[in-house]
Amino acid sequence: MKCFEAILEPYSRKHDLYQAHYRACLRARCEHAKILYQEKGPTLAGALRFLGALRSTERLPDIVPPETRTAILDRLAGWIGGRSVVQNTIGRYVYRGESGEVRICIDAEDEGGIKVPELLDWSDVYFKTNYWPDLQYDAKVVPLANVSPLVLPRLAGLLGYRNSEAEWDLFGFFRVWGRIEQSLALFEALAQLRCRKKLLAYLISADNTKEVERLEKAGVAWTTKPIPLKELWNIAARSRLNIVRHGVGDCIPWRMTDVLAMGHCPVLDYRARTEWHVPLVENVHYLSLDLPPDTPLPLAAFNRRVAERVEAWLSTKDLIEGVAENAAAYFDNHLTPEPMGRYLLEHARRPAAPAPAL
Repeated sequence: MKCFEAILEPYSRKHDLYQAHYRACLRARCEHAKILYQEKGPTLAGALRFLGALRSTERLPDIVPPETRTAILDRLAGWIGGRSVVQNTIGRYVYRGESGEVRICIDAEDEGGIKVPELLDWSDVYFKTNYWPDLQYDAKVVPLANVSPLVLPRLAGLLGYRNSEAEWDLFGFFRVWGRIEQSLALFEALAQLRCRKKLLAYLISADNTKEVERLEKAGVAWTTKPIPLKELWNIAARSRLNIVRHGVGDCIPWRMTDVLAMGHCPVLDYRARTEWHVPLVENVHYLSLDLPPDTPLPLAAFNRRVAERVEAWLSTKDLIEGVAENAAAYFDNHLTPEPMGRYLLEHARRPAAPAPAL
């Protein structure tokens, strides 16, 4: 009997979360294709997920020092069958079908390189969510979309935002971290635009005095806490343009999934460098400000490019509406459980041939 098996790591909260969407897609496709889908892991997976959530939360009072709490939770998890926390987001799967056993990895790491070479060696098929076309990968490595696992459980609400009436021309909400200067400069440029806009900076660093000073001078609101998803999506759905900044390692971030699902127009800070299993195309599925961080512009030119592009887009109603329609179609046709599960299963059935020996 054909069988698809997912190997769970429930105590590793980040690992478990990053694989959730792909497991849901495989489960849906296997059900459609009459293939047994099962998840292999500790018997008390629910209890391990609870302990993993306690381990990762920052909301518990420090009655017990954090390092002591972590040690206690790790010991409890070990007693009920949990491994120590896995320090990666690479899921392992096994498909038993037409050609025997096929071992599969789904690598959801933000960086484009292979973080754990041993898992690449272990696998027959290796899906890479942040796949760089210019890198030389092993023949078994194939691209995959970097999809937010927060979308499927709330999909009905997101789909309900399609064709929402616009209250703002532009919504800019992103983290100020990593390339801090680039983030601040972008907020300052957006603040100068003459349009209906809503801007909010999410500050990550503990010492943010300089960032706050610049943002307040530019008239940009800021916060040190994440916005609840429902509130974030309510605002995004009422904006014609949604700024989506690249994430760590130049990955296309999870927020892209949200905007695609609600059928609105995403604006990346620069052209996508990573490739999904069905590539996103500039001016078709998203717009780009063309501000790559490795080719910085003088401040005046930076501000001028932002202003010229946004003003041109806002004056061309058909372009924004066309991108929004294409975004919704892309999500429906490629990121929902049935089509994505089909892509994953097809590659599992036809693993890449090993490279010839030298």
